[in-house]
Amino acid sequence: MPEAPLPFAVREFLGQPHPAALATLGRDGAPQATAVWFLLEGEVLLVNTARGRSKARNLDRDPRVALAVFDAQEPSRSVQVRGRVQGRREGAAAAADLQRLSRHYTGHDFPAAEDRISYLITPESWSSYGLIEGD
Repeated sequence: MPEAPLPFAVREFLGQPHPAALATLGRDGAPQATAVWFLLEGEVLLVNTARGRSKARNLDRDPRVALAVFDAQEPSRSVQVRGRVQGRREGAAAAADLQRLSRHYTGHDFPAAEDRISYLITPESWSSYGLIEGD
């Protein structure tokens, strides 16, 4: 897998509201994959979840993640990013992040939600299929 930084074609792909699955590691080391919304913010990927969910507990315990992103119109086009959680936002900042995610994916604000946490993931390596010549 090539190391970060992400090339233009990958950044452009990640800037679109594609479906994604976030893989985290459970207490016993077993992987858990969860459908997520994400945003690429500069060089960082943002995901958001409700406090107390399994992925939040997993991310708080072990910052290593993989994000698999698929083109809904052409599923053979995809990107996988491996990285680490390098920061988090809570409270009003995480609630605002959820609204930005919702508008990015649905065009509308998200209805009232439980207590949220945003995780900021720094990519360490990536791979793609169908985006860059030679994939």
